[in-house]
Amino acid sequence: MIARVSLGQAALVLLALLACNSSAQKPAEDPEPAPPPPARTAAPIVQQEYTPPPAAGEPTPVATAAESDAPEISRSAGVAGGAVVLWPRIVLPRDAGKPDLETLKLAARAQSRLADIARKVLGNVTIDMRPEPERVCPKAGCKGVSLGILFAKAGGGCSLFALVSAPGTSPQRIVPWSPGAVKLAQDSVAFREPAEKMVKVTDYAQCAKLPDDLAAKDSDIEAAIRSAAGK
Repeated sequence: MIARVSLGQAALVLLALLACNSSAQKPAEDPEPAPPPPARTAAPIVQQEYTPPPAAGEPTPVATAAESDAPEISRSAGVAGGAVVLWPRIVLPRDAGKPDLETLKLAARAQSRLADIARKVLGNVTIDMRPEPERVCPKAGCKGVSLGILFAKAGGGCSLFALVSAPGTSPQRIVPWSPGAVKLAQDSVAFREPAEKMVKVTDYAQCAKLPDDLAAKDSDIEAAIRSAAGK
């Protein structure tokens, strides 16, 4: 009876030990992960080109149409009531190359003379003389009367014509200025069109006597300027 009790007790003790070992070997359960935070909508990315500010004391540049024009286009349209005296349009024989220094000097003297005639006719107004090579008004035209010169040269012979236009994109009136014999297909040409296509020179004046010999026809230039200005 005692042996049976001992075996039974031993079995109970063994079962208890096995249960303890099983509990000890069972790993602890990991805690449940915290729920993820609610999704946030990302702010949109705004792309903007960066323009550095101007340096201190530096004015902000303003783009103008003139900045993209060809060099021969006047950088000034003049002022209303005034006149723009453009650089002469010099036409040489095809094999002559570029104008020499004497030709450029004569062109400058003729331009100055044309400006003096404009002052005489228009009085106390702004006369804007344009430098080389600005010989054409901007695309929208000049604000005042525009005055140009067609200067044809061949050897020692020269032939000059004044080109007179009313404000805006008005046609250019072609006025023979130097001595000599010329023929005009028309006495005017459209705005910004080359005047030489309307001109045929049959007898050139002597370049050495210009611009003094222009005086004989100054009155024709005065009349054309007066008409263009509406006087």
